[in-house]
Amino acid sequence: MPSKRTSRRKRDSNAPRPELARPNQPPMRSPSAATPRAMGEWNWKTFPVFFAFSLGGFLGLYLGVVTGTTGNRWFTIVVFSAFAMLLGWGLSRILVRWLIHRKLVKPRASRL
Repeated sequence: MPSKRTSRRKRDSNAPRPELARPNQPPMRSPSAATPRAMGEWNWKTFPVFFAFSLGGFLGLYLGVVTGTTGNRWFTIVVFSAFAMLLGWGLSRILVRWLIHRKLVKPRASRL
């Protein structure tokens, strides 16, 4: 029984290649390559935006940008803890998606 790799049709090495068949004409380009794509409307309520926000806040607090300017210790602990929880949630989501991609865990069934 032949495998899928051996059943593929092989190109004849002596046959002319399509891009070399017309030497006087420039190579054909797709119409989308000539015109720039318009930027779509940005959705701010997406995971990458959330993760960048939480990572930036966590690192900013960790480096002392906010903690050095405030003299209130409890405010610093509360804000630092909030950003730490947001970052932890984001990192857990990335880890779970990586585990699903590597097929180490099965994705949940949709609730719809």
